[in-house]
Amino acid sequence: MKENALTLIKYLKLKKIYLDRNEFLFRINSHPNYPSLLSIVSALNYNGVRNYVLELDNSDVENLPDDFMTFVTPEEQEPKLVAVKKKNEKYIIENRSFTHKEFVSQWNNIAVLIDKTESAVTSKNYKNSVLRTLSIIYFAFYIYACTKIYLPSFFLLSFCGFLISILAIRKTFGNESFIEKKICSGNSYLDCSFSDVKKKSITSYFADFSFIYFLLNILATFFLFIANQHHFYKLFFEIQKLLLIVILPVVGYSLFYQFFKAKKICPLCMGIVAVLSLQTCLIWEHFH
Repeated sequence: MKENALTLIKYLKLKKIYLDRNEFLFRINSHPNYPSLLSIVSALNYNGVRNYVLELDNSDVENLPDDFMTFVTPEEQEPKLVAVKKKNEKYIIENRSFTHKEFVSQWNNIAVLIDKTESAVTSKNYKNSVLRTLSIIYFAFYIYACTKIYLPSFFLLSFCGFLISILAIRKTFGNESFIEKKICSGNSYLDCSFSDVKKKSITSYFADFSFIYFLLNILATFFLFIANQHHFYKLFFEIQKLLLIVILPVVGYSLFYQFFKAKKICPLCMGIVAVLSLQTCLIWEHFH
């Protein structure tokens, strides 16, 4: 069964669908119907991969799409899952070509179809997504730093962080809307809840701390807009500078936890981290 699962993962990669190998195998092996086809289908559904399992007659094979998966039983061997590609009235399996008669004599009349267009799995490479996110962060910082409007920029960033924190809290309590589902749905690399974490830690309250922090920043910057006093303005950024002593380790731990412990990325958490990083850069630029 492990070989079948690895064959399926390889097939999905050809369709630009990326799954976490270890978690996918775990889902299959822990299924009550393992090692049946149902365990594979269940693992696909769990990862948001839209699939269809069809039982067909031999005469219906020609109506299948150009590529699909099925179980074949070579001579004196156990059934195995293979990817089939139709080309010029031939059926290509593992770089071997079969006629229609040869193919139908080996397959088990079950076809597994993968619909990439309706799959919730992110079809982009994980590393490219991270690099793209970092590029956006640095570009945004460049714009903010060039404008030299620190307080309005700080206010807008705090407001963005506040909204993201609300989404994260709603997700934590299961009161999510289509926005959270859209952001957090994807392949097994994405998880906004880390529901498999048993122990409470600072990561569990990351959204709560962020919510309070950004709310206080919004109130403080709003007060500075009204007061328009230079000494208050200077005091505010001095306090923010001191808060970096707490903020930077929290951001560092959040990144460490996501990349090395949970081995998953929380898009909402990364949004908060991005806002905190931009605010840190603004404060650093302000004092230099």
